[in-house]
Amino acid sequence: MKEKRLAREVAMQILFQWEAQGQLLRHHTTQPENLGHLDIESFVSHFWELFYGKEHQRLDRVFASSLVRNTVNSIARIDTLIEHTSTKWKLSRMDAIDRAILRLACCELAINKKLAPAIIINEAVELAKRYGNEQSPQFINGLLDNINSSF
Repeated sequence: MKEKRLAREVAMQILFQWEAQGQLLRHHTTQPENLGHLDIESFVSHFWELFYGKEHQRLDRVFASSLVRNTVNSIARIDTLIEHTSTKWKLSRMDAIDRAILRLACCELAINKKLAPAIIINEAVELAKRYGNEQSPQFINGLLDNINSSF
């Protein structure tokens, strides 16, 4: 399970980095064309070597790549889902870390559907505890619970 959590962490960091670089928007209504040509597997491997080095060899790169690819390929659908579920915050006003975590979790909840929703939500909350602000874990938990109950 640690390998999957680490893969989610790397995927979240990549999405966050792409948004910081302007490759992802704060809210997508269409698919981003500029990411369609990327070799995501190579990008994940390069990111891993650059930021984590050789001291950590246990990354499920296939899972991390799959998360990034599926999230980017469905980002307009995911953003719409988050935007419609969040009653108090527009997606574009959310913290970028929270947005990256929510996008990944929504990808797993709505598209991958391979794990129990409680596990996916818990993993997102754990990422929020580590990377988000004080309110992030509660915010992400509540929003993902509402998204999950809408299925």
